[in-house]
Amino acid sequence: MAPDNDSCKEELRVWRELFEAEQNELSRSERVQQQLQAVLQSLQKRRDDLEKDNAQLCSQALESGRGPDLEAEVEAAKQRHAGLQSQLSEVEHELAHQRQLQEESEARA
Repeated sequence: MAPDNDSCKEELRVWRELFEAEQNELSRSERVQQQLQAVLQSLQKRRDDLEKDNAQLCSQALESGRGPDLEAEVEAAKQRHAGLQSQLSEVEHELAHQRQLQEESEARA
């Protein structure tokens, strides 16, 4: 039995709707892709600018010759900090000990 004219028209209508839906989705996807490409280009330019700035700063730091001096200053500051932390710990320990002695003295009085 051959398909009748109405069922062929209905099937053609369904296929046309599917095709149009796919075409719309393709158009939307292409627009999104273009937008993402624009964002990507913007980010790539920003990255390139930052890399250029970074290279310039590194060059200036090397040219100034202060790198080793600054590293030595940082290391000295770290050592001072460690020493102060140790002193602080000792003072806190002594304070706790003094408080304990005071509490014991008050308890006896």
